[in-house]
Amino acid sequence: MNLGEDVNLSEVARLTEGKNGADLRAICMEAGMFAIRMEHDTVGHEDFMKAIDKLSVDFDQHHFHTTYGEMFA
Repeated sequence: MNLGEDVNLSEVARLTEGKNGADLRAICMEAGMFAIRMEHDTVGHEDFMKAIDKLSVDFDQHHFHTTYGEMFA
């Protein structure tokens, strides 16, 4: 799937600062899934924003569980 002309890559980069390659791949994959679900021809900026929002919660929960497990394991 192609990247939409409306995607602001500077904003995507700013919002994903500190993420590793696997995180970025997951965000791109999820953005593509949002585009497919909405039957878009391209992956748009809003698809990326939804993916970042969705996966940011997942990343935060994973960090919490990892830290909690390290403390009490």
